[in-house]
Amino acid sequence: MPPKRSVRPRKPSPGAEIPLNAQNGEPPTDNRRQGPTLPAELLRNIVEEVALSHWDSNARRRDLHNLLFVSRDFKNEAERLLFRDIRVISGKPAVKQISSALALHARTRLVHFLRIDEYADLPGRRGRSFDHHFFSMPLHRMDCLRSLSIAQGMPWMPTNKLFGFLANAIPENTLIEFRTSTGLYEDASPFLSRQNMIKDIRASFIGTSLTEALVRSPSLLPRLQCLGMYCFSSDDASQFVQERPVSVLRLASLYGLPTYWNSFQTRLQVLDLSRVSCQDEGSAVQYIRDIVLTAVNLRLFACFTMGADPIANFPTALSVEGFVEALGALRDLAFLETLTVDNFGLSWPDAPHLPRIINAPQLKRIFLALSGTESN
Repeated sequence: MPPKRSVRPRKPSPGAEIPLNAQNGEPPTDNRRQGPTLPAELLRNIVEEVALSHWDSNARRRDLHNLLFVSRDFKNEAERLLFRDIRVISGKPAVKQISSALALHARTRLVHFLRIDEYADLPGRRGRSFDHHFFSMPLHRMDCLRSLSIAQGMPWMPTNKLFGFLANAIPENTLIEFRTSTGLYEDASPFLSRQNMIKDIRASFIGTSLTEALVRSPSLLPRLQCLGMYCFSSDDASQFVQERPVSVLRLASLYGLPTYWNSFQTRLQVLDLSRVSCQDEGSAVQYIRDIVLTAVNLRLFACFTMGADPIANFPTALSVEGFVEALGALRDLAFLETLTVDNFGLSWPDAPHLPRIINAPQLKRIFLALSGTESN
């Protein structure tokens, strides 16, 4: 019997496809010598351009995912963008998939922005559904998390479990921005006391129990600069804002203004009242005059909506005189640079006439929304 010939394994051709790892779908790692690579800044710019070329988030994620398999250099940059901004619906299988992808500590450090939609408390004991819940995500390893946003699935939901979890799960002094559609009560104090770097908070409202705690403890939220809430509801709310460097204010109601901001009115640089609807012409004129006389250092003013309801007393189609009467006082805001206005009606003067009507000395930008369209 003739001896068997040994066959030497053939080397793959330079153009051959590299097989993927059967376990994780990634190119197998080896010690082969790699050719010259692009400069890091150029690689980053290329991947950023790929991400910015899509308005659709699904298409953007798909292209970034494809870049994972181009080369190791592209893989690192694509991962950085894929995990930088995560948005997920609590209770869905995607939560478990993302948690598995974040099993590597190096990946959890890439997460800077995390948004949770349709949050709901866990029903009863932890079971199989826990893997799909927001609480199962490895937040304790997200050392670079800067922004956390939580939108609840149903209104008026208890928040004690949520803030009890956040107080222990989020690494200390990492967050800069926190947004929630829930209210903030005293049960949020342990969480807020561990996040002294927060500069921006937005909540549906701030309960009396928390405002009292904030007044008693000036060390809570010492760097707060941007505050968004429904309205001022008490003198305590005004006092805790006065004791912190708040210069950006977003409100959904005109209740208590301008009385509640008398102590910090000159510090305001941004005032956003775009979610407020004012349907009475006389009230609108008076509120704008109050704003001009008190918040004298405003640089950006998002005006409240006027005349959105055709049944309201405020006319949906203003004359030029009514327009000037409503907004003419803004010319006295010496530092105003940006103005947004919405829903005055179809008989507005043309946009080129607005600088002449308002005539604020530093005004550079005006954003309009006609007939309920969004301003951009």
